[in-house]
Amino acid sequence: MTKYAILNVLLTKRAQTVDEQHPVRNALVPAFIAPLAAAPASIPIAMVNRAQQTERDQRIARILERLIRRKAGVQVISGPGDEFNAAYKAILSSTRNPSILAHEVGHVLQPSARYWPLVGALRNVSGIATVLPAFTGSRDQATQLAVLGSLLQLPILGQELSASMRGTQLLRRLGGSPVRAFAGIPSYAAMAGLPWVAKAIRERMGGYR
Repeated sequence: MTKYAILNVLLTKRAQTVDEQHPVRNALVPAFIAPLAAAPASIPIAMVNRAQQTERDQRIARILERLIRRKAGVQVISGPGDEFNAAYKAILSSTRNPSILAHEVGHVLQPSARYWPLVGALRNVSGIATVLPAFTGSRDQATQLAVLGSLLQLPILGQELSASMRGTQLLRRLGGSPVRAFAGIPSYAAMAGLPWVAKAIRERMGGYR
């Protein structure tokens, strides 16, 4: 008899000796025992499923690396963060997560990949534009800057969506989880609202004429 089975017997006997004047306790103790009795069987199954998922993810990541190396001459290298660096023809990957990797491969396959320096410049400008409404004293000017900041984020959001869609197609063919390729999209969508957040904070502080 395993230690889990012995624990189950002891807890069951203890439940049977609970005072009949406490019906709530009588109902709760067996409910507490059931997960303990099932745990030994479920733990190995969960470990096997996790191992299979990890093995599948690793296989998909290796296929994506070979694909992008053969098609575009782009290497996947380990490092902090996850991004495509067109200047070095490399994808920086921190975890080799197949969903994130598929998204970055989607960037490589985009037609705009050849104009990546311009895309990078637009990202820098749009990043600065998100906070500009907080650095003007005019409410009308702040509104105009907020509109500009949001509009500058739209091409970037479109590019990220395009990369995720391309990554989703790859994951679907390779047996991965296509939805996870869109995991980072909400953060890019939120960037379009940051200029208005900056304006609202400045206005709340009484900074506009």
